Parts: sequence; C-alpha cells; structure tokens
Amino acid sequence: MTDDNQGKLSLAYTSIAVGVVIIVLGVPLWWVTTEVYRAPLPYNRIAQLAFLQPQSVVPVEVVWLTKGEGVTEESTKLSELLKANLKSASSDNMTIIDYIITTRVGNEMEMEIVKENLIALNELDRKLGALNPESQGFRFYLLRPSQIKSPINRIYVGSYYSTFIVLNDGERYESFATKIQLVVKDIYVNEKVLRNTVTSILGFREKKADVESMRAIRSTDSYQLSFTLINPEPHNLIAKWKIADAIRIYLDPFLKALKDFSSFTIDSQVLYYSGLSIRPSQDSATGSYYLTPRLLPRVINSIESRLGSHATNNPAANFILYVPETKFKNLHIRTSKNDSRMTYSFISPRWGGFIIDSKAHNALNTSKVYEVDLKEAMDIFVAHLKLLLGIPKISMSGDKRLEFGKSDVGLSKWEYSCLLRRRTLENVASANQTLTSLAKLLEEITNIVISDRIKELINLSIEELHKSLDFMKSGDNARAFAHSKTAVTNSEKAFFDASLLELLYFPSDQKFAVYVPLFLPISLPILQSLYHAIRFLYRQRKDKQKKE
Repeated sequence: MTDDNQGKLSLAYTSIAVGVVIIVLGVPLWWVTTEVYRAPLPYNRIAQLAFLQPQSVVPVEVVWLTKGEGVTEESTKLSELLKANLKSASSDNMTIIDYIITTRVGNEMEMEIVKENLIALNELDRKLGALNPESQGFRFYLLRPSQIKSPINRIYVGSYYSTFIVLNDGERYESFATKIQLVVKDIYVNEKVLRNTVTSILGFREKKADVESMRAIRSTDSYQLSFTLINPEPHNLIAKWKIADAIRIYLDPFLKALKDFSSFTIDSQVLYYSGLSIRPSQDSATGSYYLTPRLLPRVINSIESRLGSHATNNPAANFILYVPETKFKNLHIRTSKNDSRMTYSFISPRWGGFIIDSKAHNALNTSKVYEVDLKEAMDIFVAHLKLLLGIPKISMSGDKRLEFGKSDVGLSKWEYSCLLRRRTLENVASANQTLTSLAKLLEEITNIVISDRIKELINLSIEELHKSLDFMKSGDNARAFAHSKTAVTNSEKAFFDASLLELLYFPSDQKFAVYVPLFLPISLPILQSLYHAIRFLYRQRKDKQKKE
C-alpha cells in the first residue's frame, strides 16, 4: 500500500470516528443538556378548585332572659321559623352561609346579671360579653322592658357578639324571628357583599359594580398608612398638629385590634405652600366656597404628586388634613350646586381619606397659630380606614328600632368577624384564580421550566386552600383567614417567580430559525467528510476483492 493510500485510509478512519462521536455522544448530550425540566404539577387538583363552593358556618343562638309559661314551646317554634326564613333568604343555588340555630333559656350567670335593677343595655352588653369574649357565633338575648333601662321595641346591637331585643308584653315569636333575621342577614353577615365575592370565585359577572369591593384596598400582610397636613399659607396661618400623640391615643388601639389581620406601618408629614390647583365654586348668598363631587378627583390629582412616593410595595392609604387658603371662606363639600347640606370630608376608593379643616380660619381673629383638633379628625380617619379595609358600613339610619353599641377601640367584635369572613372569601377567590391561570399558562407553553420550588409552592397553596375551606365550614373565622392568607401568598409567589421566565426557551416554531444557523455550518462538513470516508472504504474493499 502506497503512502498516499495509507494517508487517505487514516483520514477516512478519522472522519468516521469524528462522525460517530458526534452522533453517538454529541447529539444525545446536546439533547439532554437543552431539555426543559418540568416538575410534575397536580393539574387535576387545580382543575377541581373551580367546582369548590366555599361555605361559612354561622352559629346563631337565641337566649331567653325571661321566665314564664310557654317559653319552651315558643323557643321551638322560633327555632323552626328562623331556620326556614334564613334558608329561604338564599333563593339561588349557592348556599354561602349555613346557619346553625339554637335556642335556650339563660343560664345562672346570665340571669344573675339581668337581675340587677334596671341595668343599661351597654352595661349588660359589656358584662355578658365578658362571659364569651371570643365566641364563634352570634347571640340574641330576648328581654322584657321591666328588666332594663331601654325603650320598648328596641334592638341593641352590642360591641361584642350579642344583640339585645326588648319586646312588648304579649309579642309573639314571629316578631322575634323578623328582628333576628334583620340583624343576622344585613348586619352580622352582610350576605350581599359575600354573595358578590363568591360569584367572582365561580367566574360570574355582576350586572352592577360592587361598591364595597371597589372601595376596599386589596388584602395583604401589611399596609402603609400616611398622614399629611397641608398648610398652603404658612405666612398667614401656621397649622400645628400633635400627630404622634393622636396616633398613640386614637389609632393604635384600633390597629391593635387588627393585629391578627395585618400589620401596619405609619408615617406623617407636613406640606407647606401646597394648595389646590382648582378654584372652588362660591355661593353668592353666603359668600362661602364649596366643592362638588365632580371636582373631588381633581383635588386628589392636584396633591398626589406632592405627597412623595412610598418606600414599600405594600398597599398605601393616604389621609389628608387640608387647611384651606384664607381666601376660600368656609370651604366645604356639597353633593350638588343647589344642595345646601355641607360636609367636610370624603373618601377616595382604594386611595384614602380627605378632611377640609375650615375652622382654622377662626384662629386668624386671635392668633396666627392654629392647633388642629385631632380627636375629631382621627375619628373620621378611623371611619375611612374601616371602609378601605373592607369593614362594611351599616346604613340603617331609617330604622329607629336599631341602636349600635360603641367599642372602646373603634372596632366591634362582630365587625372584625365580618371582616375576616369577607377577606377569607376574597383570598380563596384570588388563590383559586391565580392557580388556575398559572396551570393554564404552563400547559399551553411547554418550554417554561417548572422548578421544584414552583411545585412546592403550588402544592402548599392547594393544601392551605382546602384547610381554609374546612375551617370556614367549622365556623372558625380566624383560622380560616390565616390559611387563606397563606394560600394566596404562595399562589402569587409561584405565579410571579422569576425562574418561570428567565429560563424560558424559544417557542417550537422558532427553534428551526435558531438552530439552523448554529448547526448547519458544523454539520455539513462533518456529514460530507463522513460520506467520502465511507465511500473510500467501500471502494478500497471492492478493489481488494477484485485483486483476489
């Protein structure tokens, strides 16, 4: 064999070796290293979430604090009538609330408290509330006028979990049922708001916008509260406020009552020479100035850019106390131009509250220094904050039978229970929608990497979601809310995890355009040399056979 043939033979073997290495080792190695890792997800369990219907159990106990013949028989009839009325109140196919009705005669401790000579209802509420400070349900006490200091036919909604109904002598159980149903449905539970929340879970659309949902800030682990005093003319009037003391005295007790609901961070500031960029209208008869609802959004826009940005990603609520310019005499708010009724505050949905302090101009007659009355202002701000957090406003001023007890901290126990029940449903809805959207996205885009962390977050969110629903059915609002908050937090962490996008490979229809410029210049010479090597060896073998 000549040296030339020996060289060609070596070249052929080399080409074949290179081709075999590329095909046997290179291609599988490239395939494995570019494979998209997708941890298995519980798609079936996520799909079943759409069929879950949350249901909250509400225990309702009726306690007779009166003695007499027929009480046992009246109790039985009252219980049956209440069950029928509360069940028929939910006329659609969704049973959001499951009412557990029980009736009994007052126990020895309760009857001993009522024996006190003509006790006031607020004092009775305080003493009976101390017996069951953390009740899971609501209790209705039925009394006669001779037992307490209260007008006849009065309904007193206490600051704990109790309602006191003062009855006329000879009043029948049908009247009791109507009064109890009124308080349970429209005050304690607020079924309308809950029903709107559940319809969002099941994907239905409301014909009318839900005012409560539009006004409330989304539920979160922490909120930022910012208080701002705006003094546009400090050269004419210096407004001062002791905001730190006011927060400690009036706001901290309220926030402490919400410590298991969320945490709050607070800041404050004073802005000088920052007036409104709009001119209010003037009443020609009185000379006073006023703003109409149409101008209120422009009021917010004119000051929002001057408030500064918040150094947090948590939802923020702004509370503005505005001291008007001296030229705007008695600045106030009217519902319309021809309406003489005045108000000095308003709330902006999901943004905050605004107070106009027109009393400051009275200080000009005596001094240029004005001390803001923060007790009145903080009462208004707390009322605004309750609405922004989702605590419903009970508007039953037309019903003269109703009277509401005042809590020392500005938040009744039943209001807190209503807040937890509503926010639990919202968290369940949000977690459900987030998990469903994420599963649909990951099924449609098969090139998204699904890490084990994403899998763990999704599984944990599903588990917490089921735990929340179980505690709702047992009537434990606090635990149901805690698990729902964990569920929505983990679902959002999974949905917004950066690894879902940072390792996203090219879609299938673009792979050809990506890999052809990369592999074509490499693969063609290798395939061509492999072809020539095989052909050379074949000829060598054929020539050898002819010689033999």
